Amino acid sequence: MSKVMVNQVDNDMADDKEGVSRNPKIGFSCLHYMVSESCGILEIKLTKKVQEDLVCIVRTVDGTACQPSKYKKMEEMVTLSKTQMEHSCKVEIVDDPEYHEDLEFYIEICTEQG
Repeated sequence: MSKVMVNQVDNDMADDKEGVSRNPKIGFSCLHYMVSESCGILEIKLTKKVQEDLVCIVRTVDGTACQPSKYKKMEEMVTLSKTQMEHSCKVEIVDDPEYHEDLEFYIEICTEQG
C-alpha cells in the first residue's frame, strides 16, 4: 500500500472555490496530499507558470498537525531561473506509535509581491 496519496488537480490560474486567489506565476503541482506517518518524507512539487526568474519562500503552517511533534518545520527560500520550471521541497513527517485521527498542516508560497 502506498504511503503517499496524491490528488491531482488542474493547475489553471482560476481562483478556487473559497475565493483564494492563486498566484499567476507559481503554484503547487498538486493541492492535496494524504500521507501515512510512516512515509518519512513528503515531497511537494512547485510548478512555475512563467518563463522568468522567480524567488519565493515556501513554508509549513500548523493546522491540526503541529510541528515539531507531527512534522518538522520547513521554510525554504526558492530561486527558480528563467528556464527552471519545477522545484521540489521536502517536509519530514514524524512517526509515533500513537493512533491519530486525520491531521492537517498547510504549505504556503510567498512571493516578493506577497
